Amino acid sequence: MNPSFACLNEESVGDQYKGMPILEKMKMSYEKLEELRKELHRSNEDNISEERIPRSLKFQECLNQLSKETQLLADWIECCFDEFHTLAVDQKSLLFSNFLPVFIIFERTFMTSKFGKKNQLLLSSGDFVEIDKLEKFFTDEEKGICGKQMAELFQSSVKLYDTLYNLLSTENLDLFEFFTLTVLLLWDHGLVGQSEECMSSSKRMKSVIAKEYTHYQKYFKNKDNPTTEIAVKVPILTCLQRVSNRLRGDMSVSHVFDYFTMPENAISTFVGRYS
Repeated sequence: MNPSFACLNEESVGDQYKGMPILEKMKMSYEKLEELRKELHRSNEDNISEERIPRSLKFQECLNQLSKETQLLADWIECCFDEFHTLAVDQKSLLFSNFLPVFIIFERTFMTSKFGKKNQLLLSSGDFVEIDKLEKFFTDEEKGICGKQMAELFQSSVKLYDTLYNLLSTENLDLFEFFTLTVLLLWDHGLVGQSEECMSSSKRMKSVIAKEYTHYQKYFKNKDNPTTEIAVKVPILTCLQRVSNRLRGDMSVSHVFDYFTMPENAISTFVGRYS
């Protein structure tokens, strides 16, 4: 059985998080998410008393890790937002499917800018992808796949990733700023198929997080013009969307789906189909 958030239980949601500011709730639940990820990605051969040694992963291994995490990330979102918890199932799927591929890129690039190396994209498992060795990344000896052609195809995605990495490194976001942008990514509005109720919730959540962020900037970071701080971060979201669109485009036009074993939820993540 995969690890999951105990706080999805109605009583524990009320007991642990009711009335808590969004940013603080996200911080607490993210710590839980990190613990569950470690448990999820620990293999049977790993010694629980020893620290896991990070390693460079191939493309298929990354897909398998992503497949394992998809439901866990969905649980995390439900745990963070009471408003999301009460939405109709189809609206949850709409928001989450729109959010997930962009968030994966954002989170991993953010963590790499804080704790990793530019050419080693950190994964949530603690492993990494060698961005400057894409041919090796896509090559699969067992399946007879040479990664040279795909490495060339994905160079445009890598260039945009470099831009995002540099931007995040320059801005030097802290965790609460990361969570604020995460909220803005999740609670998008104007999506095709979005209900009036969901759209209203999205606008309300953006308003709430803007107020929390302004308070945080004013009283904890001592900014003179806290209301302008969130506008300064908009270029990050713009760049992030470009990276996501380019990557998903490259995934769609390449032959990657024919070559590799794609878990269904991983396919949905990359090409934007809703489950």
